[in-house]
Amino acid sequence: MTIRQMRSADLPHYGELCRYCFTSMLVQGPHQYMTWVGKHIDYTWAAFDERTMLAGMWYYPYDMRVGDTFIPMGGVAAVATAPEARNRGLVRALMTKAHEQMRDEGRPLSVLMPFKASFYARMGYADTFFHHRFEFTPGQLASPGRPRATIRAVDGIKLWRTIEELHQQCNAHRLGTVKRDATYMRWRWLRSAKGLRRVYLVERGEDVVGFVIASLLPTNQTETPDLHINHAVWADHDALRAILGFIRSHRDQVLKVHWMLPVDIDLFPFFADDHVKVELHQKMMLKLVDLKSAIERRSYVPDLAGELILDVTADPTSAWNGGKWRITWNKGQAEVKKLQKTAARIPRVRCDINTLAVMYSGHRDASSLMRDGLLTAPEKARVVLDEAFPAGMPFMQEWF
Repeated sequence: MTIRQMRSADLPHYGELCRYCFTSMLVQGPHQYMTWVGKHIDYTWAAFDERTMLAGMWYYPYDMRVGDTFIPMGGVAAVATAPEARNRGLVRALMTKAHEQMRDEGRPLSVLMPFKASFYARMGYADTFFHHRFEFTPGQLASPGRPRATIRAVDGIKLWRTIEELHQQCNAHRLGTVKRDATYMRWRWLRSAKGLRRVYLVERGEDVVGFVIASLLPTNQTETPDLHINHAVWADHDALRAILGFIRSHRDQVLKVHWMLPVDIDLFPFFADDHVKVELHQKMMLKLVDLKSAIERRSYVPDLAGELILDVTADPTSAWNGGKWRITWNKGQAEVKKLQKTAARIPRVRCDINTLAVMYSGHRDASSLMRDGLLTAPEKARVVLDEAFPAGMPFMQEWF
């Protein structure tokens, strides 16, 4: 058994493996996706039995917003194993290699979209990113009246920077927002395997206050298409009203609208008929690949001060995270040191690496994790943790 990074000659084999494992690639074929993987071949890992590829994976090198800063993150994608090679620990071996590479690169966080959460939980990943899937007919939306903002179709590839700047501006408060460049926008947002997506800017006077990226796709039941809102951002209430008016204008053209939104966005006040299908879905899991770097590089409130010992149970793919860590916050900066023995006078916190990821993301704070018995801490330490890692609404827009 050989585990190594892929070479260009391996990509057709990896493509066929992905085509077998992922239903979407049965339809669209793996060629376009393998071209994208080939641009990031330094982030691939595969297991071979002589010349046969048995399993493969790769990760995309993102910078992800955490608080007021961006931290390097690896977005794990297309983890595929041949059926005859499953249950042999190949994925865990590949993930261990990937986590070692991320740590060596100074990439302390990793995110993935699981086929089964329990599988990746054993590798230190925790459910942190959820979304609501809205499904409704355009006619269920109330008339927005005449919003002051207007919508026009544009060339998204030419205006990618405008779109990205607004995306960052409107999501500056969310952990999980990633930086995008022109290549990424072109490959992952402005184009799909089924063709170009349509891009619309929302404008008020000379100001750009929102955008919509949308696709009209056929359904299985009828020739009438569905409208998929791939991405939408609005800077204020007036821009949202314009977007909803744009969606409502499709009421004689499309059967249903599909829209994925953060769980804290409430669209119900905008429906005349609120018998709307809304489902809560797990989307992404987060892992602290390098505990020390992840905590030290995160931003905190400027006056945060405190000290505690964090006793962490690590997973086998990142064993270096396990043990006792002394964390000191002073003037909003964190310093993390590995300890050989515990200082009795410092408050001690115990949890596993998965629970730490949940708290780190803001999906749940220390107080709620303690109530469920997932974290133990004395009161003094709990207060510090709640201030260091306040509850928020993390959201990952990307698909990889």
